[in-house]
Amino acid sequence: MNHSKRNTFAGMTRISVCLIAGLFALLTLTSGTALSETKKKTGGKTSKPVKTIAVTFDDLPVVRVYESKERRAITRSILDALHQRKIISAGFVIGDNIDSDWELLAAWLEDGHVLGNHTNSHQDLHTTEPELFIRDIITGARTIESFLAGFGQKKRYFRYPFLHYGETNKVRSRIASMLKENHIIIADVSIDTEDYLYNLTMESIRFSTDSTTYDKLRQEYLEHIMEALSKAEFLSDKIAHRPIKQIMLLHVNRLNAMFLGDLLDAIAGQGYKFISFEEAIKDPIYRKKDNYFGPNGISKLERIARSDPKFRPDDF
Repeated sequence: MNHSKRNTFAGMTRISVCLIAGLFALLTLTSGTALSETKKKTGGKTSKPVKTIAVTFDDLPVVRVYESKERRAITRSILDALHQRKIISAGFVIGDNIDSDWELLAAWLEDGHVLGNHTNSHQDLHTTEPELFIRDIITGARTIESFLAGFGQKKRYFRYPFLHYGETNKVRSRIASMLKENHIIIADVSIDTEDYLYNLTMESIRFSTDSTTYDKLRQEYLEHIMEALSKAEFLSDKIAHRPIKQIMLLHVNRLNAMFLGDLLDAIAGQGYKFISFEEAIKDPIYRKKDNYFGPNGISKLERIARSDPKFRPDDF
């Protein structure tokens, strides 16, 4: 190769190296800028799947043990806690609990919440003949039907009392078929709490003037809820391999009238975003079948986990 060709080749090589170096620098700068923007949006942390939860309430309008004035105060306190945090919930009505307190149910619907049927007299399917249980469902549905229609609620929901779905496949299938034929959606839960037990303690101390007594109960109750959340997260990961849209069950009682705001803030502090029940119930996990026929009233996740794997459907 002559001298002029070598110079030409060397010059082209230097230009190519410069171009490659410049392109690499540009790519590095662009990637760095994108990473910097991502860190700004996430606070410098790796983004995680969003955890979502819907909060629901049983035994509406209010647990029967309370007088009229208390029932109004409990309802208003719970609705205020939800409203202040812009949370849309769902409540499940026992027909016999209504008495003349239709305005309490109206308050839920006026605030944008949805209502469902919890039977007329809160019968236990595990101790009631299926046809009598179906009659109780129908009576409860008829009690609130015109009310729901008047407020424009489109869908109809039902939650089993005690989370008892039937101790045999025959009984469960009979009830489920009736609900499906009437276009009624089963309102499953993924987080079943024992707030009713803590409410018994609340009732026993409600005349106490010692604030530390209430503080102790509040702390114990919140710890119970956090444990229930952790359990549901563990089961979600084990069964669905993802964060499902959780649905928590609570009751309309004095305990939640006092501590619901603290409870909701504690849940948010665990990284949860609140969603409506109607959004949460669309999660595919609630359409999964299970074959748990035991005596306990447990969450959907627990029923799946306790199902016999030899008979578990393929979609598990």
